[in-house]
Amino acid sequence: MLGEVAALAAAVLWALAALLFSQLGKSLLPLGLNLAKGAIALLLLALTLLVLGRSPVGLEAWVLVLLLASGGVGI
Repeated sequence: MLGEVAALAAAVLWALAALLFSQLGKSLLPLGLNLAKGAIALLLLALTLLVLGRSPVGLEAWVLVLLLASGGVGI
């Protein structure tokens, strides 16, 4: 039952994000929207790591470089 609830929550959050970003896209330039999306993702990732008590320190340097590069181009 937990999996079904998680799936429904993910679908609702995905739909809300789509609505939010479609509205923001009307008032922001694409670069600004992409930067805002990246900042929100970084904030949520940091919050998740903090709550879980984990650190990205265990990642290899090339993985971190790829992660930063992909975030920089908005993938």
